[in-house]
Parts: sequence; structure tokens; C-alpha cells
Amino acid sequence: MGPKLFIESEEELQILTKEWKEKLLLQNWVFSVSIVPSCDMTDQNNAGETNIEWVLRCADIKILRKEDRHGKYIVKQPMELVLIHELLHGKFMLMEPSTYEATFLDVKNHQLLEDMAKALYMTKYGLPYDWFEGDWSDTDGKDRK
Repeated sequence: MGPKLFIESEEELQILTKEWKEKLLLQNWVFSVSIVPSCDMTDQNNAGETNIEWVLRCADIKILRKEDRHGKYIVKQPMELVLIHELLHGKFMLMEPSTYEATFLDVKNHQLLEDMAKALYMTKYGLPYDWFEGDWSDTDGKDRK
């Protein structure tokens, strides 16, 4: 199966979560993963967010639903890619930005997580980097590039 932009069901979400937990060696973590409307996100500009409890190795991951993505991003940001990025937070403890320097470091660390998530996604589907630059304004989940 090739890449697709949207996760269409709870079953598909759970299958992908299990797959990526294994690939990222996060089997000893418990994740609650859900697809939510933007009003349920802490920062409505993000495609995903993670609330982590480090000691217990558990996290609540929210991924922005398909209906709230239209026209929001100028590059493709498949929901599976967002899932990978959010799961990678289980490997990297990031600090809450409290100073200019900490904010800069937070952004750079998130860029690193995004690059790693894209590399993994590209490897799974055999994609070139420029695949992310194509048109994805459709809402039916099919890539028209």
C-alpha cells in the first residue's frame, strides 16, 4: 500500500500506532492516540500534539482531523507522518521554552524530530523528499500529484 494523506478509521490509527511503536522501539510505552478537531488541540496551529508522563512512560497523542486541515499547510503533512513525529517525542525529552534561547532550541529540536519522521516515512514508502511539495488540497484522502 502506498502513502496516503489521511487516516480514515480508528482501526487504521491503532494498526499504524502499533507498527510505529515497534519500529521506534517504544513497546514499553503506553500511548492513547486520537484524531481530534482543532478545538481539542492546545495549539490550534499544530497538526499534532503530545502530552507525556515521562516517569510512567505514557503519553496522550492528538492528531488533527482531516476536516480541519484544508488549506492549513503548504506542504503535504500526512497524518501517519504526524503520528511518527508525535511518537518520536517518546525518545526525546524536550524542555518547555521559557527563554528566547530555550524557544530557539525547542524549534530546532522539533525540526529534527520532523526530519527524522519524514526520513522514516519516505523510507517506508520509497518517496523522494520533493513528494511533500505536491498539491494536497483534496479532502478525500487521495494524492493527486
